[in-house]
Amino acid sequence: MNGEPHRDGLDALRVIEHELSHPGFYESANTDGRLLCQQVTLDPSVFTGAERGLRALAAQAAAAAADHAGHHPSVAAWQQVPPLGRRQWPRAMGRWAYRTMASAMHAADPTRPVLPPDRR
Repeated sequence: MNGEPHRDGLDALRVIEHELSHPGFYESANTDGRLLCQQVTLDPSVFTGAERGLRALAAQAAAAAADHAGHHPSVAAWQQVPPLGRRQWPRAMGRWAYRTMASAMHAADPTRPVLPPDRR
């Protein structure tokens, strides 16, 4: 991704979440035959601490991403990422937050894989 060959010989561009607001980007990728890995962020800072609240927030974020970009054939996969400006989730959220977001993203779009977060 991002200029490095995929292990299966495919190349894809990673699209950060704030680019969800630019529909022309997807149309261009569709036309050019580019594959996209769309990142989706769940910001736990707006979450008050109840497990149910995080699940609802994850479902809402996943549905919004799938509704906005899921109909474009260029979107090959989803990738969950921590909030912008953070390299990792808050330690208290950790793996549970990732699993919750992955589950919500898969429910919103079961036709595409949900990639694990980039650990660089």
